[in-house]
Amino acid sequence: MQTKGASRPASTNKSGQDAHAPVESRLSTYLVKSPDHRNTVCTEAVQPVQMTIMKCKPLLPLRLLLAAVFAAFLSAAQGATLNYNPENFGWFDTGNQSWGVTPPPYNTNWTSGDSAILGNATVGGGTYSVIFDQNTTVGDVTTTTSGNKSLSSSGTNIMTLNNGTIQTDPGGGLVVREGATIQGNYTKAGNGTLAHEGSTGKAAYVGTATINAGTIYYSQAAQLGASSNFVISGGTLLSRQNTLSAGSVVLNSGALSVGRPGTSGASGSLTVTSFSGAGGTVGLENNTANTSLRGFTVNQATNTTFAGNIEGVLATTGSTQRLQFTKSGTGNLTLSGTVTLGTLTTVSGGTLLINGNTTNFSDVSSTTAISVTAGTLAGTGTITITGGDNVVLGAAGKLTAGLESTAGLTTYNFSSGGSLDLTTATASANTGWLKFELGSDALAGTSYDQINLLGGSLNIGTGLNFSDFDFTALTGFGGGNYVLFQTPGTILGSLGTTTGTVNGFNTTLSISGNNLVMNVVPEPSSLALLGGALLLTLVRRRCRQSDSR
Repeated sequence: MQTKGASRPASTNKSGQDAHAPVESRLSTYLVKSPDHRNTVCTEAVQPVQMTIMKCKPLLPLRLLLAAVFAAFLSAAQGATLNYNPENFGWFDTGNQSWGVTPPPYNTNWTSGDSAILGNATVGGGTYSVIFDQNTTVGDVTTTTSGNKSLSSSGTNIMTLNNGTIQTDPGGGLVVREGATIQGNYTKAGNGTLAHEGSTGKAAYVGTATINAGTIYYSQAAQLGASSNFVISGGTLLSRQNTLSAGSVVLNSGALSVGRPGTSGASGSLTVTSFSGAGGTVGLENNTANTSLRGFTVNQATNTTFAGNIEGVLATTGSTQRLQFTKSGTGNLTLSGTVTLGTLTTVSGGTLLINGNTTNFSDVSSTTAISVTAGTLAGTGTITITGGDNVVLGAAGKLTAGLESTAGLTTYNFSSGGSLDLTTATASANTGWLKFELGSDALAGTSYDQINLLGGSLNIGTGLNFSDFDFTALTGFGGGNYVLFQTPGTILGSLGTTTGTVNGFNTTLSISGNNLVMNVVPEPSSLALLGGALLLTLVRRRCRQSDSR
């Protein structure tokens, strides 16, 4: 395409044809010089071979110029694909549709069938910015060349994707800056980055973003909210803020990475209202310039399972970065994958079930690896505690052996000392905070619940009472001896009131060697009835013998 000058007549083409004849055309915008040396914006509609139309008007200020260009971009007919040419500062419709020529052609929103390509191999790449000045609904957005493309708004406008795709290829990212917000359901494709930056004029993202490749990251609290949902299936969701809160996160493959703002001091944290998935890894963004503690909180009211891994310790040259995990809310979260956490893990609501057998908990800054301040700690996995740290039950905490409503075995492996510490819970006025399901006493962990300690010690505090337990009788429950806690060494602390009844049977708690045992016998009333029946039988036999004589 040849360079256009302002000296060409605005109403005719080279052939002298009527410039306003109805033809299929394309629109582009150029910056040229007019004869009076004033900068002029020229809008050109091109019909290959047939004709060229050019109309010129005085140049607007740069900000308004950018807005006008994008407004023109919005006028494309539905179903078009628009290419942005950073060299000639214009948009090109490369589909079968055409832009209007006769003013006013720029008053229709970009519709859901339209797409945009921000820079392509034909017209070159580089770094540039696009400003839009009205709320817009779009189809797909693609970056195809190196250098970040910047999307911003002249006000506080929203670009809504209607189940479209944002594709950022390697080396070509898209940065959503001040004022601009992307909303709606969309799929992130391509190995490049979709970065959300700035806080001014931002609305919290509403919709579900499916990340198949590349990275989406957020850096400001205003950018996310309870309706910001993500499905990660191959890419990465990265948070970079002190207190980011999102909605549901489903991690099937790829990564959920917790980063940090700035280079020092501030820690980063992410809270979600639901967390689940079939795989992938929750981890840390590597940042040796800021090794502050980072946090991941699952505050959910629903019951979910995450089968992937949590890698909460990142060792780098000269530093170790750590992730602090918290389970809150009334729902249950089951972890069945590999879990490694190097600082305090907290259960403050609902139930955290640890079913994986490859888990590692410790706290480099204190002696408590897991703190159950409220809610319940449960599971059928092996919970390994390193560094001589403890598992501590608080005044409002609960401990369940195995799973709820079925018999199982929970194993605490204190590999370097430490203890399962119940002292605070024992001293509280709460009751029923130790939960066990009991079938027959045939096999611990299979027919009835058991908590098994490998290494370390059990500290039951002063005066552990029968009322501190919540027993549920399963099929087969009856007389026998049930080993509730099996430990490798002396149990610390003492028992209080030890007797009670379970499902009509009298029971007694006792410490037998290194174990805490419950002995189950029939109720006295049952024995009395049995004894009376036997006595009546003997009397009748005596009477019959006397009558026969």
